[in-house]
Amino acid sequence: MEDASREELFRAWIEDYGGVISKIVRAYTFNRQDEDDLFQEVALQLWMSIPAFEGRSKPSTWIYKVALNTAFVWKRKEGKHPKETDASAVENEIDGMGLTPARAAENREDLDWLYEELRKLNKVNRSILLLYLEDLSYREMGEILGLSETNVGARLSRLKSRLADEYARRAK
Repeated sequence: MEDASREELFRAWIEDYGGVISKIVRAYTFNRQDEDDLFQEVALQLWMSIPAFEGRSKPSTWIYKVALNTAFVWKRKEGKHPKETDASAVENEIDGMGLTPARAAENREDLDWLYEELRKLNKVNRSILLLYLEDLSYREMGEILGLSETNVGARLSRLKSRLADEYARRAK
């Protein structure tokens, strides 16, 4: 692939899927600096993977795989020591939504809670929930993660039930 075509494809992928990449990155990091670092690492891996992309899968499937695999490797390298959560990262999530300060604070708490719960999950279950939140089908999730549709469905059902129970406990 020519450099100009490669650059054009890369720019399109980042423009089209940057939000998805950001969500994946946020689920694997604890502060804004780490988010930025991991996003850059995912972007680098996407750039380097373009020659290997043969078009046999949808670009979104390829991008999810690259982003998730990069996050898995990054998390292993970073170790298991949680870092401080950066409040500015949460503010970026709700900025511009036109919420009252009270509602924004409530949304921020819910969003913080959800990301904390995601961080507690193993990498496969975390990935399933992230892909579910992106409205992917069970088939697409299975293709990205190397699981059957049935396995994805069963895991997702258990995860949703677990999250609902945790949220109800939290609300008490």
